[in-house]
Amino acid sequence: VRLMMYGFGDVPHPDMDTVNVLEEMVVDYITDMCHQAARLSSNKSKVTVDDFKYVLRHDTKKLARVEELIRMSEDIKAARKIVNMPEFD
Repeated sequence: VRLMMYGFGDVPHPDMDTVNVLEEMVVDYITDMCHQAARLSSNKSKVTVDDFKYVLRHDTKKLARVEELIRMSEDIKAARKIVNMPEFD
């Protein structure tokens, strides 16, 4: 969290109390989001990406970022397949 704070413009060595409070807030947010997604998937065996997308449906910035990361992941997988293809002589 300290390095993320620095990356977003904070001082290189922020006060540890500040780091701890921010970390607690992040953990609480992620835990809450996971619980919401788990409630949505109560009849399924596991939580899916679509469950998280549904939880984020009202937060357009976060939802757009999730979709961007999914596209990037697919692009990386496709590029790896190309690199790992055997060469034909």
